[in-house]
Amino acid sequence: MDDVRIIIQARMTSSRLPGKALLPVGGVPSVPLAALRAKRTGLDTVVATSEMAEDDALAAALEERGVAVARGSLDDVLSRYVLAAEGVPDDGVVIRLTGDNTFPDGNFVEELLRYYRDLGVDYVTSVAPDSLLPYGMCCEVMTARVLREADAQATLSEDRGECVTPWIIREYGKPKTTNMGMEADMSGLRCTLDTQEDYERISRVFARVEDPVNAPWRRLCDILYALEG
Repeated sequence: MDDVRIIIQARMTSSRLPGKALLPVGGVPSVPLAALRAKRTGLDTVVATSEMAEDDALAAALEERGVAVARGSLDDVLSRYVLAAEGVPDDGVVIRLTGDNTFPDGNFVEELLRYYRDLGVDYVTSVAPDSLLPYGMCCEVMTARVLREADAQATLSEDRGECVTPWIIREYGKPKTTNMGMEADMSGLRCTLDTQEDYERISRVFARVEDPVNAPWRRLCDILYALEG
């Protein structure tokens, strides 16, 4: 899929859990793990981090594992995404993931990508008010044109910050999305990495799989549900 690029935002300067981007999960630093899982089906994947010296170690850890890195503004994350999307044609697809979320994998992305293409819209997300997915399975799919339009038009700091897509959601709406075939309601569960408690939870899940990079996302969700549901 030459017209598709996954972009994963990540940084080392978390206030709630400092250094979480390199905390080991299943024996692999968390952000490199998220990137390796996202790209494991062959999709072009770039991690967008900052130019700050604090993120040098993160960039090095990614490059050591063959993950492409783009570095830009720490606070203007929207511009960082546009930088990381360089070379993607306007009618190509940009997929937004975050380094906090290690459960999504290439299969998850490709399932949502098929749904996006079936709808024929400019923007779709795996997060909806009636989603059955755990918190931490967020994936957003959009055309590169829409991402660049947001960069050209958005002026509010909250539109350019770590959430990246508020302007796009206001302009293009958040369409009802798919539950990705989920049957059990896992919406009350967390699989994101934001606090020490989150880290301990995610570590327990990955301790139960042999291969943290290739463990299917549904398998991870099932383990989480068995432990926490």
